[in-house]
Amino acid sequence: MKEISTLTQNEKSIKYEIRNGGYQITWKSMKFNVSAEEIGDVMENLFRVDKWIPLGASQDKPIKGGFGEYIRDNYIKYTPRHASAIAAVMVEEGLLDSKGLKPVMLRKI
Repeated sequence: MKEISTLTQNEKSIKYEIRNGGYQITWKSMKFNVSAEEIGDVMENLFRVDKWIPLGASQDKPIKGGFGEYIRDNYIKYTPRHASAIAAVMVEEGLLDSKGLKPVMLRKI
């Protein structure tokens, strides 16, 4: 099991492991699985190599067009907050690149 931090903090608070091509993630009081199909969907339909997308993981007001909004609108089991942990794992695994802190910006590698 790997332990990493969110994209805005240096505190290692996210634990994850790869299972069946997807990720089993534990962050704070949340424990959830992100399937390979869900990762494939966001990589295909949201992220692009030539365009930076905001993380936008605010629970109440995710940034329009951001990863948090996409997660909330397309997956009933996730909230925009889940996007913080999912994005950190995707960056760690070399799927996404990130820059900045406020806001965190993401793009496909």
